Amino acid sequence: NMMNKPNFDYKYFKCVCPSWDNSARRKYKAALYIDTSPTLFKKWVKHTVDYTKITLPKDEQLFFINAWNEWGEGCHLEPDVKNGFSILEAFR
Repeated sequence: NMMNKPNFDYKYFKCVCPSWDNSARRKYKAALYIDTSPTLFKKWVKHTVDYTKITLPKDEQLFFINAWNEWGEGCHLEPDVKNGFSILEAFR
């Protein structure tokens, strides 16, 4: 879904994250990414890098990563029991 969002007519810095689930903090309208994997994360990162290189001036080619260690939402780049180092490997 995030890769299919339309482009905006203003400067837009994209963001990627390996997973997301804030249902523990929100009783209503929680956001959950389901069926995530290191392979899909790698695809999203590549898509975001390509967009950034094509769309933004060289000195503004930035994108954001959420998050290094957002364990409460299941969103972390740090190695874990389930994925080992594969999320970091996918980002590399």
